Amino acid sequence: MAEVGTSLRKVEKPEMITVGKRQVISTMQWNNDLMADWVIANAREKWIPIGKLASRAYGRDSEQNRHRVRKCISRLFIFLLTLRGEVLAVEYGAPNHGASAIKLYDGASELERQSINIKLDRMRQRSNVIGQYYDLAVARTKEKDAETADGAPPAARA
Repeated sequence: MAEVGTSLRKVEKPEMITVGKRQVISTMQWNNDLMADWVIANAREKWIPIGKLASRAYGRDSEQNRHRVRKCISRLFIFLLTLRGEVLAVEYGAPNHGASAIKLYDGASELERQSINIKLDRMRQRSNVIGQYYDLAVARTKEKDAETADGAPPAARA
């Protein structure tokens, strides 16, 4: 009778690695922790297109990968809101009104305010499960708006 060996697969913790000139996730799969860190580092001052997120998470920018990223945006929004205290502004307008770009909300521009209002309206229309996150998002948005009204530049607040 042959012995059956058990081989356990070692699961590595994903990390950002450099491939050529670009950084990608080592597992080539979405990871909220890593993507949140990358968004916080890169999306404070400018809008980040969905394609750029796709190339970071999945290794390349393709229609399929952009679709996969759009499915993860809500998760990233909740992750940033609850664990990092940041509000993610999502610009809609791609085909079928999908997400086309993201930016950390600081209330400095009218486009950001419009984008966050659209996101909050979408959250309010959903079921009660989203309700707790909606209230938190509204509170954080008001905090950011109050900071902007005080006149402090976004770089000084970061």
